[in-house]
This record gives sequence, structure tokens and C-alpha cells, in this order.
Amino acid sequence: MNLRLLLMSLPVLASLSACSVVEDARITEYRDGRKAAVSLTFDDGILDHYTLVAPHLDSLGLRATFWVNGNSIEQGEINYAPRLTWEMCREMSERGHEISNHSWSHPNLTNLSEEALREEVFKNDDAIEAATGKRPITFCYPFNAQNELVAQVCHEGRVGTRDYQEAQGQVNSHSTPESLRAWLEKVVENGEWGVTMSHGIHHGWDQWNDETVLWDFFKDLASRQDTVWIDTFAAVAAYRAEREHCTIRVRKYRKCIGLKPSCDLDPALYREPLTAEVTVNGRTRLLTFDPFGHEQYFEK
Repeated sequence: MNLRLLLMSLPVLASLSACSVVEDARITEYRDGRKAAVSLTFDDGILDHYTLVAPHLDSLGLRATFWVNGNSIEQGEINYAPRLTWEMCREMSERGHEISNHSWSHPNLTNLSEEALREEVFKNDDAIEAATGKRPITFCYPFNAQNELVAQVCHEGRVGTRDYQEAQGQVNSHSTPESLRAWLEKVVENGEWGVTMSHGIHHGWDQWNDETVLWDFFKDLASRQDTVWIDTFAAVAAYRAEREHCTIRVRKYRKCIGLKPSCDLDPALYREPLTAEVTVNGRTRLLTFDPFGHEQYFEK
């Protein structure tokens, strides 16, 4: 066991000094004990996301995050790139995709006053919530630009912001089947959370000359779901934060295992179930639990 896992287990083992049958207990790095995670994210609310990207993802049972700008949606087209409508955003959200905040009008936020910055961020939150019924809990920086003030404001009321990404596209990023596969294999090998960044397929920045390269990448991802957790940016960000702030106590009762979590985060914001790997009497099991619940019981 490495130091990180040992530290995660100490609160468990300390509470079980008289219960030596529980050999180990830890919260897994990713849901269901998977080796790595991938979040597919798409910037700028381009119409291609509704007409092309989401249908391909839906057919494979995959969910993604779409970062939108309310001003672009209301204008309908910017720089010859048609945009999503609010109704499309609502439909995609109902199908399980995350519709989240990329600022109201896509400025460089580091050039704004605090008042203008807050207007850009929270006006877009309000518009997305009005359209989808869900208030965004993540944020994507326009142009990847941030400073201390921007990061502070954009983190308010959120489980995470996109601070790093793997650019995918062919006009600018020159993605190939080989480069996409190599990136994914590296993510899995290193046990990372890989976050992609794509824009439009036929419109917008960094388009695809051969869109089938992206569809094949989706299929490759879907085929690895036994080892890779593929989910929205919000889901993975929340899970990772909860893992860092949650401890568990495990007890062996006569006919069941009791698991009692403790988490110091806001349960109104963090809502992802966690996975515990528990070894009792030489048998290791994965148990899914509510990090904010009371003691939960599992059959032996």
C-alpha cells in the first residue's frame, strides 16, 4: 500500500482496533475501482454538438460536458459557426450530458473588473439554470485564461473548473487515430483523469477534416469501460473532491458489513456516490456508498 492509501485507511483502521477481521478499507481512486477516468468536453456551444457529437455519444452510452456561452446561443451564430439553442441544451441535459458554464460572452476574464467578471460568470449560470433546470457546478475558462481573482470567483459554488485539457481536432491540433489512441493508453497506464477539449466538427475552431476519427475514438473509449470511468467533468471532479474529504469506518457484524462515512463537504453540491474497496477475512469487495449517509449495511 502506498503512503496515500495508507493515510486514507488510517481513520478506518484506528476505529477498528478490536475488529481485526477487517484487513483493509479504502476509497478507490475512481468509481467502481476503475484504473483511470476520462471526461469528454466540448467548447463554445456549437450546433455540431447537438446534431453530430451527442447522437454518437448517446449511441454508445457515453456522457460528455458541453461548455456554452449564453450570448452566443442568443445570437444564434458567431464567426460563421451556428450555435445551440436553449431547447437543444435542455434536451441534451435530459439525456444525461452536462451543460455548463463557459462565461456569458467568452471574453478573456483576466482583463475584466471584478464586477464585470461576476456578471460574465453568474449571468451565464442563471441562463443555463433557466434553460435546463440545473445550475452549473463546473466552469471552463475562455482561452484557458485565469489569475487569482478569476479562479476565486469561478470556483464559487462549484466542484471544479477545467484547468488542464488535451486538445483534440485536426485543423489546429492535428489529431490522428494514432495520437488519440496513444493519449488514451497513457492516461490508463498512469491512472490519470484525462480531460479532452474539442470544439466544432465542421464549424468553429479546430475542426475535423475526417470526423470518423473522432467517432472511432469514442468507440475505443466505450470498449474500455471496464477499466476507464467515462463521465461528465462534474461527476469526476466531485468524486475526486469527495474522496479527499471523506473517511470511512467499517465494522463486521454477524450477518453484514457496516460502513459509516464522514465527509466535510457540502452535500447540496457534492452528490456523487463513492466506491470503497474493503477486505474482510481475505475477501475483497467493492461497495458503493453515499458519502453523506448514516452507517450503511452490506450483506457478507
